[in-house]
Amino acid sequence: MAIQITNNLELFSKDKIEQWILTHLSKGKRVFSTRYNLVKIIQLIVKRLKTGCQWRELSLKEYFDKEKTCWQSIYYYFNKWSKDGSFRKVWIGLLLLNKRKLDMSSLQLDG
Repeated sequence: MAIQITNNLELFSKDKIEQWILTHLSKGKRVFSTRYNLVKIIQLIVKRLKTGCQWRELSLKEYFDKEKTCWQSIYYYFNKWSKDGSFRKVWIGLLLLNKRKLDMSSLQLDG
């Protein structure tokens, strides 16, 4: 059995974020518009969760070339989506999408 090693961030391409994640995130009751690219915000949140860096240490210039943004904006969306259950909806949606790929024959639980 060969183990395929891939870069974790390539799993979160723009198309896959738009297709799998943005559809589950909460939007405002009125017309939802933001001046930030939500795909880039999701990529920064994933990078923060993967590396464990501080919010202030996110490399915003790498993702937002000309747009002026700050770490508080990224944290705002993370906090908003965490509190309203959007990330849970994303997780359940991804589990349902990939349930055939899950191998439950060897399951280890820690409790």
